[in-house]
Amino acid sequence: MFMAQNDDKQHALKVIKTTLDQGQFRLAQIEAEIKKVEEKRGFLNILMKISASKTPVVFHSGLLDLILTMRQFFLPELPATLEEFKAATLSIFPHIFGNWSQYFLEN
Repeated sequence: MFMAQNDDKQHALKVIKTTLDQGQFRLAQIEAEIKKVEEKRGFLNILMKISASKTPVVFHSGLLDLILTMRQFFLPELPATLEEFKAATLSIFPHIFGNWSQYFLEN
């Protein structure tokens, strides 16, 4: 038995019959919430798998796409300098190529 709030912030008493003890039940609830969050991450899951596998990422005239992807999924805000952006990008996608990459990857 536990107290919960609905969307209108009203309290409600919810009774659940289970064979689990309180700790096991709470753990099952947490695992269910984690699964929901992972399912809602959608495209970010794909990007994380690309990053983890070190798969080459290839763009054609996609520098703006890369900037927007980094901003949307990996950076809370765009770095102040190009060097900081390059370092952040290459830490996530170390093998990145495009018709602009020769300029992007130069030191």
